[in-house]
Amino acid sequence: MNIYALSYKDFLLEYIADKLIEDINPGLNVNNRDNNVGNGRSGSIDNGLKGLNKDFSKYAVVFPGKRPALYLRSILANKLESPYYPPAIFSLSEFIKFIAEKSSGSKAEINAINASWFLYNIVKDETDLKFFKDTDKFEDFFLWGMQLFNTINELDAGSVNNESISRVESYIAAIPENMSKFYNYLPVIRHKFHEKLREENLTTAGLNYIEASKFLNNNAPKSVINEFEKIYFAGLIFLNRAESDVIKPLIKNGIAEFYTQIESLKEEEYLKDNIVVNLKKSLDKAEIVCITKMGAAETPTPINEYDTSLFFYEGFDTHSELLAGNEIFDENKLDPQKNAVVLPDSNTLLPFLYHIMDYIDAGCNITMGYPLKRTPLYSLIELIYKAQMSVQSKISARGGFANPKIEPEYQAKDYINLVKHPYIKTLGGIKTISAINNIENLIVKNGDIFISLNEIENNYLINKNAADASAANIIKTVHEYFFKNFEDNKTTAKDFASNLIKIVNLITKENNDALKYKLSPEFTKKMIEAVNLFKDSYFNNEPASKKSVFRLFKYYMDNESIAFNGIPLKGLQIMGILETRVLKFDRVAIFDANEDVLPQVKKFDPFLPYLVRKSLGLFTYNDYEALYRYHFRRLVFGSREAHIVYIKNDKRIRSRLIEEIIWDEEKKTKKLDIEDKVNHLGFKTIIFQESQGGESDFEIKKSDEVLKILGDLMKKISVSAIDTYINCPMQFYYRYIIRLEEIKEQGKRIGADKTGIFIHSILKKFYEGIKENRYNFKQFIEGNNYGADYNADRYLEPALDNILDNIIESPDMLKELEVDIDNGEFFLVKETAKKLLYNFIKKDLRSYDWNKTCMEILDLETKKEAEFIIAGGKQWEKTKTIKLYGIIDRIDMYKDIYKSRENNERNQEIKENENILIIDYKTGRSPVKPDIEKILEYKCNSRSGLAGDISAISGIPDRSKVKELIKSFQLPVYLYLYKSEHNTGGYKNLNACINLITLDKKTGSRGHRQYLFDKEKINSADKDEIMEKIILPSLKNIIEEMLDKEKPFIPDNSDIKTCEYCSYSLLCNKAS
Repeated sequence: MNIYALSYKDFLLEYIADKLIEDINPGLNVNNRDNNVGNGRSGSIDNGLKGLNKDFSKYAVVFPGKRPALYLRSILANKLESPYYPPAIFSLSEFIKFIAEKSSGSKAEINAINASWFLYNIVKDETDLKFFKDTDKFEDFFLWGMQLFNTINELDAGSVNNESISRVESYIAAIPENMSKFYNYLPVIRHKFHEKLREENLTTAGLNYIEASKFLNNNAPKSVINEFEKIYFAGLIFLNRAESDVIKPLIKNGIAEFYTQIESLKEEEYLKDNIVVNLKKSLDKAEIVCITKMGAAETPTPINEYDTSLFFYEGFDTHSELLAGNEIFDENKLDPQKNAVVLPDSNTLLPFLYHIMDYIDAGCNITMGYPLKRTPLYSLIELIYKAQMSVQSKISARGGFANPKIEPEYQAKDYINLVKHPYIKTLGGIKTISAINNIENLIVKNGDIFISLNEIENNYLINKNAADASAANIIKTVHEYFFKNFEDNKTTAKDFASNLIKIVNLITKENNDALKYKLSPEFTKKMIEAVNLFKDSYFNNEPASKKSVFRLFKYYMDNESIAFNGIPLKGLQIMGILETRVLKFDRVAIFDANEDVLPQVKKFDPFLPYLVRKSLGLFTYNDYEALYRYHFRRLVFGSREAHIVYIKNDKRIRSRLIEEIIWDEEKKTKKLDIEDKVNHLGFKTIIFQESQGGESDFEIKKSDEVLKILGDLMKKISVSAIDTYINCPMQFYYRYIIRLEEIKEQGKRIGADKTGIFIHSILKKFYEGIKENRYNFKQFIEGNNYGADYNADRYLEPALDNILDNIIESPDMLKELEVDIDNGEFFLVKETAKKLLYNFIKKDLRSYDWNKTCMEILDLETKKEAEFIIAGGKQWEKTKTIKLYGIIDRIDMYKDIYKSRENNERNQEIKENENILIIDYKTGRSPVKPDIEKILEYKCNSRSGLAGDISAISGIPDRSKVKELIKSFQLPVYLYLYKSEHNTGGYKNLNACINLITLDKKTGSRGHRQYLFDKEKINSADKDEIMEKIILPSLKNIIEEMLDKEKPFIPDNSDIKTCEYCSYSLLCNKAS
């Protein structure tokens, strides 16, 4: 028995084509008449030989897959240049089925979903089988059923008998009890499953292997396979037991010949190749006969001999990786027929089509699988499922008081997400888009958490922006097809599938835009097939809850792929690794050459782990990995150019198969320089040039209209707006001039903004209690023999609980927070807030030395405003006044006790000893406040002197320097507002601080307070100078700049992190 072997460089398909022509034309040697044979090009036969026999119908060719058949027919047509009778061409599984049907007749193959149903009914009766725990319902068993079906199929294809399965325990030590029971029951389950299939006149791929193997080994092959004179097995390299049992008798009886490709034709090398050794073993230690340029030579030389040029590309993500395509596929040099793209990771398919195929402007042909769960139709069904799972019932008044109706309500966020799906939103064109946008805006505006369909139809569609009757009718159709049809809690797979078919028909009929999406027709076709399988399943009339049916269908889709057939041979070939078997291209580009993708081998099998597979003679993941390696290397080294692209970052590394190639190349050249030749891919997008301070050439000039808006804004401007301008003028423009806001998402998670509102509300209520003497606050902080926090635990926690309960019961607060108090997330936020505030209040109250100081809370969340005079500048003839505005969280007044006692009759002196502390709460770890020390250092450096020079200073003139040193005017402006209202005369007895609300222990007992003026470093007398000569003049400079027509709005991208989290980064062309 012989195995005929060609090298990777040779074109096996063309060799088979020549062999077929020679076999039906005895005496003809095509190799001597065609100089192109074996070089990857299909040359035609001499014109003098056109009287050849061209009937190949008595010959058969068997390939590993279906794709080579198209190429073989094309090669024969090119060589013969005339019509011909083609040979029968099979994939290996098709040939096995062809033989099996000779034994047992034609049978349909069962699909996975029905196989799981059969297995579920078999397994549920085996009550002692604890392996399938918690699988009382079919949807809970389904995934196990899919795995069990694959296991039985593999056992059948591997010709593993039941006795071997029962003896698994003898092969493996210390096998778990539940697995032991499983292997004892598996032969029973397998036998019953086979019986059920025969009863239903069904089969599986595994049963076909059993039938074909038995048939050929029990009958003389020549007597039963009389259709063919010769069968060529081509391109096979890895055979399981049943495949060997089918092929061996055909070769032994002279009916078949076996052709394959190996990496080296030298015996001393291929006998070390495990994949060749295993192939010889599978075919009873067959002899390797190498097909070389001159036949059998002492030094075997491939028919084609050339070196493959290797090119490596390294990207940092999928998008950068695809940049290699622009280099590889130069539009002017591209010959699509000689090029192939290999995508081991199907997730890269759509990005490749959009980024590369549009660039090279060439046709393409896709031959690979694509997960159904990554299609728009799948996401649509998932959104329907989420909406149905969130539905709740309410009593409607529509039926009158005597006969109330039960009406379903949908969670608003799930309703919005579903109707905003592109397939729904574009059903009726722009009018439907407008209607849906209007519905969303009204839901968000009203703060609805749940919404009924009738409420939308009767109230929301009345709005003038959605009043168009056709749009309203489409919304009602959407409600019927996508919501109401799925509202029954009890359903069947058949009814469920029928409703899905209605949806697909509606989309394809009413929404032409949906089908313009790349590959949409293929996605739709596959979805219809999946739905029909579900609709026609053996369990289609079984009653079930809608949740069960939804889950079952989703599980099924999660495991399904769309197989693109790629029938045309024109255009650039886009393929998976296994689809390249037997094929050969001049140039290949392989993307995603990363570990866990190349090779893509599943290492864990719950039913047939490694040792069990080994003992039963089944393929292990090591075998599959070797097979993957073989196909990869055959493809690479069979080409003239191989371009290998991979991603390298902190989570992904290049494949071990690439490492092997690089190491081989370095050994061959005896140079460790391959890494230096790797092309590093990346984006080099320059949208604008940066100048000093992070500013850029991109700008928006101040028109008269903008100046008018600024003027109106200055009539009462908040400190937050000024700080926004300091941070980034462009951000200020978007937020305060054109008032561009992010879309408010209904039902969005409780973010930092809402948490801040919640915490501020609790603090206000708590300190109101202290201010109004409802709490003896010293109780909260005094310790005793039981510990420092004994009283805090005893008195403070109940006080916080009481405040929390009152806030939760407040309708206004719930509306502002837009939360459901029964939601688990709100419970976590509430408990976190309670712990934060418990620790914060203890620290806060202990900030004062109560033996020497008395404290009084003057105000909480008080609004203050004051006029602020801007010095006359070049844009004004005289001075201009604006109004500053702010909300101060808390104002404390404290004074020294012993001084008050000594001067209890001298009221004026007592007043002078009063100190005011303005407090601003922050729920973060990075307070933003002026750096007084650096401000003074900056001024001293810019004016050669000390504090005396401050009088000659008119603030910091440069905005970027203000951003660096002052950072925020919030605390200084709060001091200015208080001073202006209370006419304190100066800032000597005023201070402000940021109070950090955090669990961070690094803040210490006093570190949670970040003071504007540190009394240990800044004298009280210096406060006036710093405020009046530095900070407030700097504020004037900033406001003058804001109002200066000649100063455009520019983006400030000096802080990359700030830009990353900015809502407007895309609008200002921030390069990333």
